[in-house]
Amino acid sequence: MKMNNDTRRILRIIIPAVFTVLGAIAGYLYSSKVGCVTGACVIMSNPVVFTIYSGVIGFLIGSIFAPKDKVATSDTNQSDGE
Repeated sequence: MKMNNDTRRILRIIIPAVFTVLGAIAGYLYSSKVGCVTGACVIMSNPVVFTIYSGVIGFLIGSIFAPKDKVATSDTNQSDGE
């Protein structure tokens, strides 16, 4: 399936944004339901901190699946035979 530049540009923004929101929601639910009972866990003891952390992880994973820009090839690297 060929994508035009507008579709590619929109998907480069939408896909990481969706993964960020899903990661934040999953992180909040995990931290509030399972969490760290003793409070010794630095990241999971506070639901807000773990929500932000899992949102960042979701963004990083989402940016892997986002479509990349096409790289233009140039003939400047090839010799002219002179």
